[in-house]
Amino acid sequence: MTERGDFEEFGAGEDMTGWRELALANAPITIIDGDRGKNYPSQTDILPQGYCLFLSTKNVRATGFDFSECQFITKDKDDSLRKGKIQRNDIVLTTRGTVGNVALYNSKIQYDNIRINSGMLILRPNIAEIDPIFNFYLMRVLRPEFDTVVSGSAQPQLPIKDLISLQIVLPPLHEQKAIAAVLSSLDDKIDLLHRQNATLEAMAEALFRQWFVVEAREEWEDNTLSCLIEKNFGGDWGKEFVSHDLTQVCCIRGTDIADIQKGIPSRAPLRFIKKSRLLNSAVATGDLIVEVSGGTENQSTGRAMFIHSFTADLFPFQIYFSNFCRLIRPVKKECTLFLFHVFRHLYNSDELFSYENGTSGIKNLNYNALLYEEKTKIPPYKLIKNFDIQCMSYWDKVYKNKTQIRTLEKLRDTLLPKLMSGDVRVQC
Repeated sequence: MTERGDFEEFGAGEDMTGWRELALANAPITIIDGDRGKNYPSQTDILPQGYCLFLSTKNVRATGFDFSECQFITKDKDDSLRKGKIQRNDIVLTTRGTVGNVALYNSKIQYDNIRINSGMLILRPNIAEIDPIFNFYLMRVLRPEFDTVVSGSAQPQLPIKDLISLQIVLPPLHEQKAIAAVLSSLDDKIDLLHRQNATLEAMAEALFRQWFVVEAREEWEDNTLSCLIEKNFGGDWGKEFVSHDLTQVCCIRGTDIADIQKGIPSRAPLRFIKKSRLLNSAVATGDLIVEVSGGTENQSTGRAMFIHSFTADLFPFQIYFSNFCRLIRPVKKECTLFLFHVFRHLYNSDELFSYENGTSGIKNLNYNALLYEEKTKIPPYKLIKNFDIQCMSYWDKVYKNKTQIRTLEKLRDTLLPKLMSGDVRVQC
């Protein structure tokens, strides 16, 4: 990463030689729409595997590409489409529904054939005039401007004619590369920490499977999971506006759990709940929060998170949880990680589907059957405690990494607009 001494702060009117202010329409960037013709893929053309990755909005997040859920089309279908095939160094921009997410298709992406869907645009840089990585950060810093030209309420859209009217500031190519190097070095460190965390979590899951699945003993006690639980209770969606008897909280939903586990809590909405309810059901270290409503035909309920001592630092207000979730409090904190990994194991293996009810639409988890009725092999407390000791060392490192990720993200997000505007310059 560029050291502190490699930055200079410039005031208004100071030397900005070679910096150009221009409309995006006049920038060295070609804007390419996706194919919307008669050959556009229908649902029957979409495959779980295939020749060409066909992007959905799930693949283009606020932080870049996400390939955890992918869909594909055949080579024949790909060949039948006229537009929308991305090339290395292209930017993908979402323009319908979730507007303004951008991702860079660089050499790190493992897929060789990718097409955008009809709710996206390709921004292809002329690399003789604009650095591809700089172009990515330029689009990131423009996101607030996208919101000013979005049309539509039920389905927000970013029309090309309005997009190209936006103004940008373009420094000389050598300064673009220097700016890109600073910002990408921060993102590289953030990515490394995320990958370390994925490895640590995988080690914890492997330890759980080895001790409690592979090496499960017949002589272990037959009992329900409730023998490890002190109590469980439901949440409260709360209200949007404050009154004298309400307290503001960060209300965790099932959809927030995956992000929070990665250290990204910002999507958890701010709500207001009764002070008396918060007093009687406050979230504490060692508690589990489990999604019990919201499953679909293809995805079960049961996403779970546990409250680590670092968790509260991720939120600007006290943590609470919605009425689509339940809080489970173990009889001892040493049981937290065991119960958490039970839920994670059942969720990842799709076993939670068998505990769901509901015939269509939203599925609900029958947590009473899972926790209080279904008997299973309960390991000895000593083994659960030993698992907690070893496993917690992994999770402590995960949360320390999350703290460092937040620090680096804050630095990057502070530098981004300053570097792009020239308020802070990089010594080249």
